[in-house]
Amino acid sequence: MPRCPSCGYEGDLSSFTQLREPWKYNFYTVYRLRCPVCSIILNYYVGVSPKGKKSSFSFKVGSRSKK
Repeated sequence: MPRCPSCGYEGDLSSFTQLREPWKYNFYTVYRLRCPVCSIILNYYVGVSPKGKKSSFSFKVGSRSKK
């Protein structure tokens, strides 16, 4: 279940707007989503490691801070 890192909204995958097709990154499936509450774009990673551990996390996608 994805959780928005900005506003804390947690909902089913279908409640978020999917911006592109999911892709594979190592053993993760990555979803590019838009939060229905605060409209930020986030990546949601979900997968099972080779050792059998379930893992899922999300982080905000956007411009990096300037140095």
